[in-house]
Formats: sequence, structure tokens, C-alpha cells
Amino acid sequence: MSNYESSDQQKNSTIFLFKLSMRVLTMAYFLGGLFFFFIPDGVNYILNFLPIFLKILQPLPEKNIDYFWLPLVGSLMFVLTYVAYLSSKDPNNNTLINVHIFSKFISSIGYLYLFIFDKLIFGYLVGCLIDFMICAYVFYLKIRIQRIKD
Repeated sequence: MSNYESSDQQKNSTIFLFKLSMRVLTMAYFLGGLFFFFIPDGVNYILNFLPIFLKILQPLPEKNIDYFWLPLVGSLMFVLTYVAYLSSKDPNNNTLINVHIFSKFISSIGYLYLFIFDKLIFGYLVGCLIDFMICAYVFYLKIRIQRIKD
């Protein structure tokens, strides 16, 4: 196998990984948006299992009676759904990739801020870690895509 064929194969596998990852994130954001909006107490139940069972950190408040922020959360999840979907169609669109990275970075920093300065709530830590891992992964994919363009 020549160097050219190896390089071409690496380029194709990088693009495939990027597109597959964006499609998986598209579905995750879409389903997450539906879940957050229509079953908000389910989120609390899932996130409160470990802190209550293992008695670590603090659980989220049991019953959320203020649903004011749900439309905003739902709209953000559907915007991310759209951004990830469009990114899967065009891996060279840096604007979409940057919006994706920036959104996940801001939310992870927000959760970290709440965890440190509000209460040591387990759900804040989980939100920070999940969003930061997505941010780092999309940033990693961006770097890989940029390398194959050079």
C-alpha cells in the first residue's frame, strides 16, 4: 500500500468517525431534549440515585415545581440537535463546530461554577463532566478534521 492510499484511507476514516459521532450526538440531543422537557422529574430521579444510595454529595431538590426554564433547555437541546446534524453533513463547517464546542464549554463551566459556589450537588458535577467530555471530544474531532485538510 502506498503512502497516498494510506493517507486517503486515514482521511476517509476520520471523516466517517466525525460524521458518525455527529449523528450519535444528534440523536442524543434530540432524545435528551424530549426527556428534559417532558419528563423533568425523571432527570432528577436519575441524577439523585447515586447521592441518595451512596450518601455522597447532595441530591438535587426532590420535586421541581418551577418549570419556567424548561422551554429554554428544550430549545438549546434542539439547537444542538440541528448543529450536530448539519455538522454531520459538512465536517468542514468550522462555525458549526465552534458553536457546538462553545455551547458545551459554557454549560460545563456553568455547572462547575454552581457546584463550587452554590452547593456540592452531585447533578452539577455530572452535568459538568458530561458537557466537558462532549466539548473535549468535539474539539478533538475538529483537530482531526483540520489535520486532514492540510
